[in-house]
Parts: sequence; C-alpha cells; structure tokens
Amino acid sequence: MKILVDGRVLRHKTISGVERYTSLLVGYLSKVQGVDLDVLKPSSDSKINQHIWEHFCLPIKALEYDILFCPANIAPVWVPEGVRLVVTLHSVAYLTQANSYSKMFREYYQKVVPHIVEIAHHIVTVSNSERERILHYYPQIGDKISVIYNGVDETFLSTNKNRQNYILSVISYLSAKNMNSMIDAFNLIKDKVPYDLKIVVSNPQKGKNISYRLSDRIELLYNLDDDALIERYINASLFVMPSRYESFCFPVLEALAAGTPVVCTPLDAVREIAADAVFFSEDFGSKSISYAMFSVLSNPYTIENLRKNGYEIVKKYKWEDTASKYISLFKEVIRANEG
Repeated sequence: MKILVDGRVLRHKTISGVERYTSLLVGYLSKVQGVDLDVLKPSSDSKINQHIWEHFCLPIKALEYDILFCPANIAPVWVPEGVRLVVTLHSVAYLTQANSYSKMFREYYQKVVPHIVEIAHHIVTVSNSERERILHYYPQIGDKISVIYNGVDETFLSTNKNRQNYILSVISYLSAKNMNSMIDAFNLIKDKVPYDLKIVVSNPQKGKNISYRLSDRIELLYNLDDDALIERYINASLFVMPSRYESFCFPVLEALAAGTPVVCTPLDAVREIAADAVFFSEDFGSKSISYAMFSVLSNPYTIENLRKNGYEIVKKYKWEDTASKYISLFKEVIRANEG
C-alpha cells in the first residue's frame, strides 16, 4: 500500500497540536510493515505558493499512490479521478470560536472545508464530541466520518513525585484558550499557596495584551523544545487547562502521562477521554478555575488519586494503536473504491 501524506503543516515554524499530531502519526505510520509512505512538503515558505501547491501540485502527485492522506484539516479542493482522499478534520473551531481567528483565516476555512468534506472519501476526527460538532455543521458527510483517538507520546511518562513549586499550563494566545481567566484565577489564590505559575506559549508577539495581568510569580515560556517541555511537565505540582474549546487536548494527556494532577474547564472532549483522571472546574470563569486549583493543591489525597487514575487513562492512548486504525481505514477506503 502506497500512501502519500500532505506534509505542508510540517513546515510551520510555530508548533501546536496539529503539528505535533502530524509529526508523531507519520513516525508511527512509517513503522508499519507493508506500508510505503512518502511525506510531501511544499518547497516554498510563501503562503500563496503553498496554497497553489496544496490545491494543484499535490493532487496530481497523488495519482501515483493508493491513498492521499491529509492529516491537518486542509486538503485539495479537488482531486483527479482515481485519487482516494482521507482527511483528518481536527475541529471546527473556525466556526464555533470564530473570534479567535483572523478574518482571512476564517474565510479561507469556511470556503474550502465544505468542498473538502464533499470530495473526501473519508473524514477522520479525534473525539466523538468533535464528530457531533462536525456533523452539525456539515451533515452532508453522513456516515463517512470516523473517530480515531490520538496517542500519548511515551517520552512524557514519569513517576517523579519530587515536584517543584509551580503550576503549569501549555496553551496559545487564542481567545478560545482563555488564558486571561487562568491568570486571574492564579492571582486569586497566589497569596494562599506557595506556587508560581509557568505558562508555555507558542508566539511571544501576541502576548502584549496580557502584560498588565502578570506579576513576578508568573513566567511566560516560549517555543520550548520537547526536552524542555517534558522537564516542565514532570516537575510541575499541578497542570491547568483553562480552554473554552478543545477537540482532543494533547496537553491534558501529556500531563497525566507525566503524573501531574490536572485541573480543567468543563470541556466535552476532555470528559470523554480522561474523565476520572481530571478535576473539572464548574465553568470557564476565573473564580471557578481558582477554586478547582486550590481544591487540588490543598488536598494530598486528591493529588494522589488523580495521579493514579491518570496513569490508567494514558494506557488507552497508544500511537501504535492510532496508526493501526488508520492503516485499517486506508485499506477499507481502497477496497470500497477499487477501479
């Protein structure tokens, strides 16, 4: 089986969940016996040239393969006859959280995704809650959509109990990620706890509007490499996910793998993938998040129980299983569209 992977997202300089997902999945797919996998990337850094490559060059090249796999939401808006297209649509946040994105980004996605879901032979998404949202906006997909859960990178696994006095969060500056509420929540409890707050973010240029909320006990960390990120996870006393929208949420599972107790806002996707291992706030506001943070930090029994449940949860999410399910899906698509 010959698979061509759209590797455009792997040229991105800013690494977020979709980039991590693509990189990890490609690595595990390439290890499967009997699979001939190529990753194709545009040669240009120009966004215009990359769009041209995506919609014209990539589909022609795909004629040489059994499957064209586009793992990062976007795919060609047309493919030649004989090209079997599988697309992973991670989320429809550009519709549900429109204010978090630029007008140009929103309009591009809103125009091209309907074409993509129409011509794709199969759509994959990363949670059942996201599948329901996608079908709400694109009911024409019908039954050609499946859920394949992501895995957890095993390099995050740790049994370290000698934690340092800081709270960790890994988020972006998108308004949907609710960073301001988390900072305000920390400020509400900082005089009651001996912990600082460390926030790992991806783009320092977008952080100017939160500077007035910061203090000497809040540190922003930018573009950490994997080793530095893992170190922050395994030494944190608590992990907080304040987001208003997630379709899967890598950081929560990475924290659980590291043995770090997690506080999270009431996200459907996180309830689905990690319910018993996470302490949920009642809502998305700073008071509710601060109450949840203090409730965990002040109760050693809760910390130990969350840690134990977290280790059990992450056993369910292995990249080998994710890759195997994709291979099975590719085979089904080939059989259903032979000739």
